[in-house]
Amino acid sequence: MSTQVRQPGPMNGLLTLWNVVVAPSAAFKALREQPTWVAAFLVAAFATVVASIVMQPAIAHALTVSLPAQMAKDPNSASLTAEQRQRVVAVALAFVRFGWIFNVIVSLVTVFVAAVVLWAIAAIGRGEVNFARIFALTMNVSVIWLALGQLVAAGIVAGRGPDSFNAAYEISFAVPNLGWLAPGAPPKVLGFLAGINPFSIWAFALLGSGMTIVAKVKPIAGYLGAAFLVLLGCGFLALGVR
Repeated sequence: MSTQVRQPGPMNGLLTLWNVVVAPSAAFKALREQPTWVAAFLVAAFATVVASIVMQPAIAHALTVSLPAQMAKDPNSASLTAEQRQRVVAVALAFVRFGWIFNVIVSLVTVFVAAVVLWAIAAIGRGEVNFARIFALTMNVSVIWLALGQLVAAGIVAGRGPDSFNAAYEISFAVPNLGWLAPGAPPKVLGFLAGINPFSIWAFALLGSGMTIVAKVKPIAGYLGAAFLVLLGCGFLALGVR
């Protein structure tokens, strides 16, 4: 009489993603065994599209208000006629309508760059350098940092109404963030501080602990890598403030 050993079936990507929220250690162990990321990418892409569409009216209003003011201050735009300036605004608004495509691409590129950074951290920290595992970890955590964060921001923006935002960067401040503690700070500083919010802190904790399991690095290396990514995100937000 022979016995057959059942091989484990394919990893359930959605279950792993759910565990990232409710049971991170179990999710990280699963990702180490089988790095799955497609389900996380689809969920993140869907959430990004929904959030982008919800925020379109606020972004459009912000550009309508801020672009003419910026062109009035810019010496390179001083020679433009009123009709030409209106054309610039119209082109910008046309891009806003398709912003959801751009946002999905940017999110994917962001995850890839973050995974490369963590992959380098794993190499420097003498962990197990496996890009597939680290990319899967980063993609699953991005659902918290990028997708869920955008959905919450979209809900807040919709609740406040489009007319509440007179500059595109103000939308980044909608979610509670460290910048709320320094209302009088320069815009660039506020943009940087806006990157420190509940979702980036949550992602920092997940990436730091996840690296110790997925890449077998020491905790100090994992959390330093996660902190670097959060600060890098803060820097990009600051650059976007005009």
